[in-house]
Amino acid sequence: MRPGVDDWAKGPLPGAARVGNLRFEAGGSLMAIFPLSWTEAAACRGREGALFFPPETGERKDDRLEREQSAKRICQACVVRSECLSCALERHESHGIW
Repeated sequence: MRPGVDDWAKGPLPGAARVGNLRFEAGGSLMAIFPLSWTEAAACRGREGALFFPPETGERKDDRLEREQSAKRICQACVVRSECLSCALERHESHGIW
């Protein structure tokens, strides 16, 4: 997870947005509150989080594979891996490494 990304993470329904622990419909009405305190213990927080996203510029295949393997090693040892996966499945997250 990158700082700032979770602040506006797309919710599970089209047009939904998340601000902190709150999820809003496109019209602005509150849909639900999700406790995301588990993210504080995520192994991907901090500078290692960059491994989970491609660079702004192009990336060679070998570099991508190496970056993804490093990210998978971080995930494998993470104490909140199951919470992260559940959250990603709920949000229908299309990008990431679990």
